[in-house]
Amino acid sequence: MIARIIVILEQKLVKKLIVDSGATKTIWVSIIGGEKKRIYTEGTNPALISDEEFSRIIREKLIPALPDEDYDSIYFYGAGCGNEHRANRVSNILRSFFLGDEVHVKTDIEGAGLGLFGLTEGILLISGTGSSAGVMRNGKLVDQMPSDPFPGGDFGSGSHIGGMVLQAYLKGKAPSTFVEIIQTSGGGNKDELLSKLKDQKSAKRIASHTMFIVKELSEHDFLHNIAERSIRLFFEELDGYFSEDLKIFPIKVNGSTAFHFSNIFREIFGEAGIQIDMIQKNPIDELVHFHSHD
Repeated sequence: MIARIIVILEQKLVKKLIVDSGATKTIWVSIIGGEKKRIYTEGTNPALISDEEFSRIIREKLIPALPDEDYDSIYFYGAGCGNEHRANRVSNILRSFFLGDEVHVKTDIEGAGLGLFGLTEGILLISGTGSSAGVMRNGKLVDQMPSDPFPGGDFGSGSHIGGMVLQAYLKGKAPSTFVEIIQTSGGGNKDELLSKLKDQKSAKRIASHTMFIVKELSEHDFLHNIAERSIRLFFEELDGYFSEDLKIFPIKVNGSTAFHFSNIFREIFGEAGIQIDMIQKNPIDELVHFHSHD
């Protein structure tokens, strides 16, 4: 009788896998009943990696760390998933490992919006490896600001700021401290770096990596000024698209770059009389909470 009750209880356990995927890092949270386990892997942006590399990360890094491989549903929120073809690629890869599971693939901005706004309304800004913005309403992205991709866009992002640092380095205008960090972190000499930067996918990875390795020097005037210029470009883009709505709707910002340069974000928006309600590094805790109760 006891064994039968245990089996019935186990059958009722809800099993979900919630994913916050970026270009440089992906957070996977397994929910089985009330038990949660968080797993970190490399980034799984389908715009930057092949299906083979994506599958390798799941096979070698995720699967061995998961407490189970049978989930009722998988919610994957990822950078690079705004394109239908890429979203289908991600869905197919996930289904190849988690047979029979219900798979939902949405963009990182939809995930951040759902996590930060829930079913309320407001303007969401993304400032991580890349940048974007949109309006959330009732848990859905109802409007998204059009913007150019890196290197001509992505203002206010880690890639754009890192790219500006690299430009200064290549032109011989970076302070010696930054030159040393770039060269000792595998940047190579300028000719080697220029060769790598010719490929757009590689260029974005290198630029975001550059931001990562120099971010602790954010109080240095050189990096502070570059970040301020980049974030001002982002604000000008936002102001041109949303206009007075920036003063009407709540504004919440998600992303590691915004989190790191939160003072600059608040200062620039404050100059225009606009208040930022929240700046958060990533939305995974809120997404887990939302899907634990949906």
